[in-house]
Amino acid sequence: MIDERWAQAARSLASRADFWSLRIVDERIDDHEVRNDIAQPLRTVRDRGAMLIAWVGAGAGYAATANLSAAGLQQALDLATARAEASAALSLIDHREVARPSASGEYVSPNAQHTLPGRAEWIDRLGAECAAAKLDSRIVERVAAVQIIHTDQLYMTGDGIRIDQRFRFVMPQLSVAAHANGDTQERTLGGNYGTLG
Repeated sequence: MIDERWAQAARSLASRADFWSLRIVDERIDDHEVRNDIAQPLRTVRDRGAMLIAWVGAGAGYAATANLSAAGLQQALDLATARAEASAALSLIDHREVARPSASGEYVSPNAQHTLPGRAEWIDRLGAECAAAKLDSRIVERVAAVQIIHTDQLYMTGDGIRIDQRFRFVMPQLSVAAHANGDTQERTLGGNYGTLG
């Protein structure tokens, strides 16, 4: 859930831009994995920051920051505004003609409130999948994993629009590698997420 202190900080921003907006993203990624029947350590990634956009005349400017305090957001907005002013005379797109958000709202992924299995249950389920993939002695690497992504986003504009979004993605990943007669082949389920590391 987005920290309301960040929204309060955003409401305090001021700019000479014709239009400005910010998007704060707070994302956590948990990777559960079993490799060759051995549970791997939990990998957790936390990513948090803001992107500020300013439109001045025809120009647009952008700046990102990990400092979500009022001062940090203001500094990024000032930089985005200065970049918009610098690009106004050279912009290929006239941002005065670009549609602006006109309504506030919120979105939550379906079933995002449902409780997911805990770490032990994920490892049990993945362990069973990993063991079931041992179909032939030529299979030398088996990986069963699940990646869980929780993303909260807050979008606000200088004219009072606020959009809150909460996403949850659960992505299973399976891969096996087989080796015989000097050749190695890999098969995956889950695209790049299923690739052996």
